[in-house]
Amino acid sequence: MSLWLIRKLLFFPLKVSIALLPLAPLFVPSSVVAGPRATLENDARKACLKGDYAKGVDILVDLFVETKNLTYIFNQGRCYEQNQQFKDAIGRFEEYMRAAGTKLSAEDRASAEKHIADCKGSLAREKESAVQPPPVVALPVTPAPEPKPQPDQGSMTVAKSTVAPVPAERRWGLITAGIATGAVGVGGIVVGVLMNAKFNQLSSDMESKPGSWSTKQESTQKDYKTLSLVGYGVGAACVLTGAILMGFGAQSSTGSSEGVAFLPMFSVGQAGAMLRGAF
Repeated sequence: MSLWLIRKLLFFPLKVSIALLPLAPLFVPSSVVAGPRATLENDARKACLKGDYAKGVDILVDLFVETKNLTYIFNQGRCYEQNQQFKDAIGRFEEYMRAAGTKLSAEDRASAEKHIADCKGSLAREKESAVQPPPVVALPVTPAPEPKPQPDQGSMTVAKSTVAPVPAERRWGLITAGIATGAVGVGGIVVGVLMNAKFNQLSSDMESKPGSWSTKQESTQKDYKTLSLVGYGVGAACVLTGAILMGFGAQSSTGSSEGVAFLPMFSVGQAGAMLRGAF
């Protein structure tokens, strides 16, 4: 066998292998090619559901650039819509319909238009809620109490009082009762003066004769003092009462409008009474 033939037999398989190398991808199982793409689709779906729409959309963009499949553009719109990025979602759905053109089926076009309408409605609701102010809750208003009039600190208010005139048939009885009561009062004052004199006499005797003073005499001295005070008090009260009774009687007999009147008097922090009359 010649050397040339030997060379042909040795190098022929190598040349055949090199010639068939460009056709190798055609004989690779489709599952091997689809495996990484399915993984990327799952990664994009997870990112969109987790709220990382930027990552999800980036993966879908890479898949579209690689495959030119318009479904990936539609899925970009869905990813934006799921994450409330409604403006970007509308742009992706419109791009999907524009790129498909007349090749897009009526069902797919209706689905894209529905998503666009939903996104526009969500945008309108967002604008309305942003412009409309929150409702104002009216709080109950309690009316302020009316100020009470304050009396003048330096003034004195005198309440007027009128005394009904005493009937004529009773005037002499009032005058008589007043005279009798006044007489009793004068008698009480006289008794008080006498008892006071006795008290003073015993006091002088005690000072002049200190050794001869007994307990009984001290008790008698105290009794005179007590009787003196009682006489003064009862006498003064009876004299005043008699004067009032005589005043009422005199008013009835004269028919004068000016008689005895008991007038209450009030001021800030003070209260009292005034007896007024004409006799």
